Order: sequence, then C-alpha cells, then structure tokens
Amino acid sequence: MTVPARRIAAQCWVMRARAVSRLVTQIYDEALRPLGIKTSQVNLLIAIGAIEAASPGQLARELSLEKSTVSRNAEALKKRGWVNASPSPRGRGQILRLTPSGADMVTRIEPAWACAQAELERRLGGDVEHLESLRARLTEHSE
Repeated sequence: MTVPARRIAAQCWVMRARAVSRLVTQIYDEALRPLGIKTSQVNLLIAIGAIEAASPGQLARELSLEKSTVSRNAEALKKRGWVNASPSPRGRGQILRLTPSGADMVTRIEPAWACAQAELERRLGGDVEHLESLRARLTEHSE
C-alpha cells in the first residue's frame, strides 16, 4: 500500500461514515426483511407519513437525497400501493401522500423498527441525539 493510501485509509471520514451507514442499514434491513421492505423505502414512507403531503423536492431536502433517488423510490412505493401522487396545487410537479395501505404498512413497520432501534441502542448506547447534532452541523455548513 502506498503512503497516501495508508494515510487516507487511516484518517478518511467518508470511508468510516459509509461503513457505519452500511452496518446500520444491515441491522434495519434484517429486522424489516419479513415485511418485504428495505430501509431506503421505509425512510421515504416514514417521511411522507410525517410530512403528510410532500413534493419530491421537499422530501429530497428533508432526507438529504437527490431528487432522482426520491422519485425512483417513490415509484416503487406507488407500485406497491403505499403512496399516491396528485398534481401540485402550484401546477408543476406532484404531491405524495400515504394511502390507507401505506399508513397500515407504517403501523406494521413500527415493531420491526423498534427491534432494530433497540439493537443499535444496545450496541451504541442510545446516543441518537449526538448523531443528529452531527447531521445538523454538517447541514448548517453546507447551506
């Protein structure tokens, strides 16, 4: 291994953040597997349910995702009957809302989510507020 590669491997924030993200995602995906839904879909489903009526752009900002990623994942949720889209009152774009089936899925997700959440709290000590403060600091400096 070259000296720059060793230095980058030893100090790189993105390598560590992506590894942590993959490990956390694995824990949630394992808990959600019996429901036939992945973490990426749950994130969007929960965000739509929390906001109640959201544009893909609003969801992209809220979840720190590319709008194209939100649109692609929203299509999968629409195909499963969990989300519907209606024209935006502004005349451009669409507004996404949970369907009754989507709201039911959120209810079904909660116990699996709670198991994954408890497992992460057991492993990491339950300091989700610290993680949120890091996200907020990064968001604050990117605007």
